[in-house]
Amino acid sequence: MNLFSDYKAAVFAALNADPLLNGRVFQVLENSQPWPKVFFEDSGAVDWSDNCDSGLSAEVALHVGSKYGGDKEINEFFDSIYKRLHRANLVLSMSQCVLCQYVRHDIMLESDGVTRHGVIRFQLLVSE
Repeated sequence: MNLFSDYKAAVFAALNADPLLNGRVFQVLENSQPWPKVFFEDSGAVDWSDNCDSGLSAEVALHVGSKYGGDKEINEFFDSIYKRLHRANLVLSMSQCVLCQYVRHDIMLESDGVTRHGVIRFQLLVSE
């Protein structure tokens, strides 16, 4: 495993340890998956390495899709995601996650007028 897949695996493991989220976090969305569902997006990373240390600052976005008539279901998922990731001690195999910090969230109604789409973002500092 390398640095770039290491933090993703740690985020997946943390989320799937939650009973509400287990089996609902995906990297590829398909229509056959049950609602509500969570899509994991790697939003990119920046190298902060110098001559003494190496690592990266990465951002992950978790998209929550819901057919519930309101924000209640998405907010419940946000609560579980937040509890599992904000300032979490993520277990990485080749490096260490120095910090996993909540950044922001948004909720919007999709153009079908039924599906709600929530996005919650986290910043990770990873050191090799």
